[in-house]
Amino acid sequence: MSVEAMTPPFLQLRGVAFSYRGHAVLKGLSLDVGRSEIVALLGGNGAGKSTLLRLALGLLSPASGEIFLEGRAISGLTRREIARRLAYVPQAHVAPFPYEARDVVMLGRLAENGLFRAPGASDHACVAAAFERLGVGHLARRRYTELSGGERQMVLIARALAQGAPVLVLDEPAAALDFGRQIELLRQLQQLAADGYGVLMTTHHPDHALASATRVVLLKDGVVLRQGRPAETLTPESIFDLYGVRVAASPLPGLFVAAGGLQRPT
Repeated sequence: MSVEAMTPPFLQLRGVAFSYRGHAVLKGLSLDVGRSEIVALLGGNGAGKSTLLRLALGLLSPASGEIFLEGRAISGLTRREIARRLAYVPQAHVAPFPYEARDVVMLGRLAENGLFRAPGASDHACVAAAFERLGVGHLARRRYTELSGGERQMVLIARALAQGAPVLVLDEPAAALDFGRQIELLRQLQQLAADGYGVLMTTHHPDHALASATRVVLLKDGVVLRQGRPAETLTPESIFDLYGVRVAASPLPGLFVAAGGLQRPT
């Protein structure tokens, strides 16, 4: 047996359930995120996607089930230990002060340095490398509060890369990006996966999952409706089950179009 086969996935959820004010949000959900994987979560509003991310990040505790990071129960890890394994990119973020973008990215180094150690040469090198990798070095000296929504999103992704964690957790990472930046982001995620990162992301765009993910998980009413390879799992039938709209596969690879306009089926 190979070493990789013996190594546990970066992130494991086993039979995880969670309720909010008596309402069951997740019901015995299980999934893995391994090395070189991009796992895309799809589902309508209220399906449990954001709750799943918060559980994976240790921000919420499951009512039942277990969550593991690199084979260790997340309940036994400190916040700093979790941050060394998971880097989070929120959908939106507002900085309270007009920091330069490079200072926002430097915050990613707190998981390594703690609060009381000044950044050193290696930290500045990590920050510069993150900007360079994403092709947004021109943003480094600009005020974060003066950036567009899409530019802020790229800075937050750079912060996650500077953090050095092997798993990136992204909540709707392409939501604020224009079309060109969306395509570039998906390419970057694929390259990160090729370099050994694990990626867990939510998206409302099946096309993005088809274009970039290695596996998709379809959530509905707190349970996994289907999961598997994108081309096999994201079918017109499964999208109808998930969103209640009929689509047809486009002649262009990896693209869905509305069937018969945008009216909901009866």
